[in-house]
Amino acid sequence: MSFLLESLSVEDNPKHCGRCLYGALVLCTAPPEIRNDAPFKTTNSTRRNIDFWNTLYRFLVTPRSDTQVEGLLARLSQCSCQMGDRSITAYHITGQKTESWTIERLWILKHAPPLLKPKYTTARIAFVINVFCMLYRGMGDTGVRSVKSIAKGGVELWPTSPADLVPFGADELVRSLMQWYRFIPDTIIYQLTAKILHVCQHILLPSLGKFKFCNAIADSTKEMVDLQWSSFLPYSIRARRHLAF
Repeated sequence: MSFLLESLSVEDNPKHCGRCLYGALVLCTAPPEIRNDAPFKTTNSTRRNIDFWNTLYRFLVTPRSDTQVEGLLARLSQCSCQMGDRSITAYHITGQKTESWTIERLWILKHAPPLLKPKYTTARIAFVINVFCMLYRGMGDTGVRSVKSIAKGGVELWPTSPADLVPFGADELVRSLMQWYRFIPDTIIYQLTAKILHVCQHILLPSLGKFKFCNAIADSTKEMVDLQWSSFLPYSIRARRHLAF
């Protein structure tokens, strides 16, 4: 786990490529028996490692410009890792075996125009999606605790307090989540937002309204439906023509 934390110590410039980080995340967190089937699940010791969760979370919600996000995704897609290191080789092998499920989640990969599809390769986005899934799962694991107990602080599992979830303020958090969805339209981003809102209701609600978060969800849903319909329409026309003969 120290390898992963060290590599992400500079949020905008990870020291290793996305596939390497993906494999490291799987190998250092998931129980061996489920690594291939559910690489985002975690062990008990991982769930109690507050530094681990805070590092992953800050990697996502650190304020960035669009140019910086694009630069980060480009960095993740470019491998300059030292493959002579056996551990790094193992991370790459594991990443290659397990990363494909993240791309299968993306509706846009199937329905997007050909010119947009290069933006949604596993090398660019698989690690980011898996971090979102890990955080969602982590908050789900701690969901048995009441919101009041988290608000009081001092708990052993992440998040230890609402402050863990808004390290740069509510406005920056909402802006970052909406920004990520523009780059990687995976619904796990909205699902994680709902988990955060459950803990930080009064902190987050004004910012959600300020940035018209619900409008963004509606617009993205419309875009998804429009893309699916546009891909279905030619097939429907061909089917009708076939039936006419």
